[in-house]
Amino acid sequence: MLEFDKKYFSKYNIIAGLDEAGRGPLAGPVVAAAVVFDKNVFINGINDSKKISAKKRETLFDEIISNASYIGVGIIQAKEIDEINILEATKKAMEKSIKNLKIIPELVLVDGNQIEFSEYNQVSIIKGDTKSFSIASASIIAKVTRDRIMEDYSKILPEYGFESHKGYGTKQHFQAISDFKSSIIHRKSFNPVSNHLPSFNYYTDNNILDRLLIQIAGDYLIQKHHKILDVNKLCIHSTLKTIEYISYIESNISNQKLFNKSKINKNFNNQLIEIDFNQGFHNIVVNSI
Repeated sequence: MLEFDKKYFSKYNIIAGLDEAGRGPLAGPVVAAAVVFDKNVFINGINDSKKISAKKRETLFDEIISNASYIGVGIIQAKEIDEINILEATKKAMEKSIKNLKIIPELVLVDGNQIEFSEYNQVSIIKGDTKSFSIASASIIAKVTRDRIMEDYSKILPEYGFESHKGYGTKQHFQAISDFKSSIIHRKSFNPVSNHLPSFNYYTDNNILDRLLIQIAGDYLIQKHHKILDVNKLCIHSTLKTIEYISYIESNISNQKLFNKSKINKNFNNQLIEIDFNQGFHNIVVNSI
């Protein structure tokens, strides 16, 4: 793999490998990563992320972070995937990952042949994650990043089993969508999600409006790069901008009369928010990451 990349280093000094994770799942974001190495860097064991165990990916993830010159990650959420389609969302995630490198690459090595960038000099490589050291490294960064996100979602949406299938269309996942309808992180334009969209009456008739609130609150926190540590009762604290959070919840929920009999306590000195509502008292403890 390193020899494959070295033929490009004869012409260019700053080469970014680019790959994505999450084009196929029914839920969650698509994540892209761009990785730039010095031409002499080598990490033993780098390969296509799909051919490496989860434990090995975690180890290699840390090694890539330690040895890469630059790393950029781009994330596009399910809502935007539905709006612009998964191919365009993948391209947008890749563009974001390149911009997040904080350096302009002279050449971009891209996995596959479906994505083209007019503003970058690129080489598209079919099965590039099995050929190129930098692309394979990007595939590991993207995969581990996305897996960690889906594991966080599994804590606020345990009924779907995201910790095991990461949003892909397994038998377990299909059954969960049928049993519980889709969540707010499911891709509504994908089948069979489109056939199992919940109405607001679904939540009220089943007395589970609290579950909708947990979905919205948890999704907001995860997108703000907070890590979900525990879910028992709703207690949001640490570096979260409390006023911004309350504004978000009120604007997205109060118009559906969820807070008619609810109580919101704000303690800005201790950076603590408690939201008490009739259907239950839930807790999300978060740490900034």
